Amino acid sequence: MQVKAMTKKVNTLWKFLETEQPLAEEAYFSPRYYMVVYWAGTSLDASRESLRKSCPFGDPKRRKKFFEKCLRYIAHKEPRRIKEFLFYDTRCEQGMIMAFRPDSLKRGTWCLSVMKVLPIRKIPSSTDQRGMKFARVRKLLVDASVRWHPRQALEYVLELMNQDDLKESYEHVRSGKFDGSYHSGEPLRVYIENCMVNYVSSPETFGTLKLVEV
Repeated sequence: MQVKAMTKKVNTLWKFLETEQPLAEEAYFSPRYYMVVYWAGTSLDASRESLRKSCPFGDPKRRKKFFEKCLRYIAHKEPRRIKEFLFYDTRCEQGMIMAFRPDSLKRGTWCLSVMKVLPIRKIPSSTDQRGMKFARVRKLLVDASVRWHPRQALEYVLELMNQDDLKESYEHVRSGKFDGSYHSGEPLRVYIENCMVNYVSSPETFGTLKLVEV
């Protein structure tokens, strides 16, 4: 029964990627890992526009280094199974949502596809009393969650959230009002449970995102 359930989940994810995030043009090819990075999905135009306006992923050399680091992680860490990631570049302080997937079930070759380009990190002000409260909530969430998520990537995710909503979600869980609180924002979603970040997802993805620092 477990094998059938897993097969159904993989097939459903594959169908989602093919219909909602189809592969478009090639973004990068790595001779070292012999793997291609593609632009993909309905967010393609918005992502490309974001990339042109943003720094540092707007720089082709930095983007190439970033893709190489992502592919190196995949080559060394991940088995051949479909998975969705949020790769965070600790030097550039910017992230991308990417899927590791077959480029075709028939050919059996694998690739990374860019599903969303995320904004460059802009650390919120914490100089006033309100900002200090937000910073405290973020720190409490990060400190409680680093066993399951890398610290800098998680800090980045939380700083992209609406800070008022994030604080409210955390306080609802801490007070016992809710067992868990689902904070839906743009461009990411965060689920808080037991006063920690249970998982991160996105409107562009099928399931939860694995946070990776590169």
